[in-house]
Amino acid sequence: MSPSRFPVGLILTLLLAAPALAIQQHSAQAQWTRQDAAALLERATQGPLPEEIERAFADGRAATVERLLTPGPGSAFPPALARPDLRGGLIPPDALAERLDRRREGFVELCSDHVAPLADFGNEWAQRLYAGEDPLRDRMLVFWQGHFTSSFRDVGDAWKMIAQTQFLRAHAFDRFGVLLRGIARDSAMLQYLNNNKNVKEHPNENWARELLELFSLGDGNYTERDIKECARAFTGWRDRERRFEPDRVEHDYGQKTILGVSGELDGDQVIEIVLEQPACARWLARKLLVHFEGVEPDTARLEASAQALRDSGYDLRSFLHGLLGDPAFPRAELRGHRVLSPLEYFLALSRRSGAQAEGLLLFAASDLAGQRPFFPPSVKGWEGGMGWITTGSLLARSNGCAMLLGLLDARALVSGEDDADAMTRALLEPESNQARTGGLPMLEYARACGWTPHTALAKRLGTLGEKGREEDAARRLAALLRPTEQDASDLAALADELRALRERGLDEEQVWSRAAHFLLSLPQANLD
Repeated sequence: MSPSRFPVGLILTLLLAAPALAIQQHSAQAQWTRQDAAALLERATQGPLPEEIERAFADGRAATVERLLTPGPGSAFPPALARPDLRGGLIPPDALAERLDRRREGFVELCSDHVAPLADFGNEWAQRLYAGEDPLRDRMLVFWQGHFTSSFRDVGDAWKMIAQTQFLRAHAFDRFGVLLRGIARDSAMLQYLNNNKNVKEHPNENWARELLELFSLGDGNYTERDIKECARAFTGWRDRERRFEPDRVEHDYGQKTILGVSGELDGDQVIEIVLEQPACARWLARKLLVHFEGVEPDTARLEASAQALRDSGYDLRSFLHGLLGDPAFPRAELRGHRVLSPLEYFLALSRRSGAQAEGLLLFAASDLAGQRPFFPPSVKGWEGGMGWITTGSLLARSNGCAMLLGLLDARALVSGEDDADAMTRALLEPESNQARTGGLPMLEYARACGWTPHTALAKRLGTLGEKGREEDAARRLAALLRPTEQDASDLAALADELRALRERGLDEEQVWSRAAHFLLSLPQANLD
């Protein structure tokens, strides 16, 4: 359009509006503080570093949220990890199947060849968590692993678990319907919930029950009759050779009535019916809000969030954009009240201290505190919230922290030598009275391989400063390890600890590490 044809009225409007727009943008930026940036990243990522917080503060909330929702270069797992290629030394598939059959019949045998791919995958994942290449996606992956649960303990196939993880990560921001339809075809899920055994003559209700109760609607929003009819709709849905391959001979093509809808329904049609239920949006909105905010939402907030999900067609990217982009997120009264999961706790420690352990070690420490990736305790996943906090789990967090900082030999957690017997029993026998042995063999493996922790606290924090000025060192350490919480009493106690440590003649890295352990062992260090 030539200047002579450009509407004069529009030019005047733009000129008059420019100062107002500039004032609004300046005001919005002025309301965005470093504490806001730290609080947002604590909830949307895992263990944000000072430089990441500074970047978020400089960019502003809108740009930060947009970046978190945009995949970074190299954020996807290498495709090779998803291919079930046999490596040198792995046993043939027929022998592996025979071994698994014996194990399921009650024999116990270490199946290292079978577990090796999952361990390799875990190490690769841990390195990406440390790098922070796509942190919101990885946070959502952990959420989906707790929502669409499958356990390696029952699946027994590392490649199926890897493929499921790849799927959940790739579609972490997708529409919920895409996730539901995909997980219904997932080889690990079909095996975990016994849908491989769901045939028209003898319908198996496990998958149908969990689909309605845990994955989409919540208890009380369906009937037992709905479960039975839903199971019929999914007959013949099974996997063969780690691929979805429906068995049409075993599918029930008869009339069914599910949630008030009748017809010759199949699994995909059931999922469409489920997505149309108001209870579905409420169930998913509640779980997302609790995950990011740490508390049960009130009725008004829940209904508004559920409506936003329905209006967007269950578009999770749109929902997260609205949630994280809200200037009030996370609300001030909720800061410092969400309980960190064990994986969040140890990942934040590892990233901020520089002690980037192998994935095996990160997951082992997390397991001893109550969260073992790929091994949820039940189909309900991990309880979360205050369910993470017990006497035994707090002790495990403190000991795992000490181990990653190089202050505690892993042998103390493995062998129970010297005075560690009581500690070891507490780790093996938490208040739930359920033995948790998964982490100990991994710690023993790390010890046998000669893993040595290497922290970089002195490099990150600089010198301790002059004696008598420990308050400044305490503030620097707290700002690194707990960027959203600077409690005066905690800072005073930390300064006293720093003074006592300096008097023992330790070098600066040891002082920083022991002070870090002191700070992270406080009960409030488990909150964000």
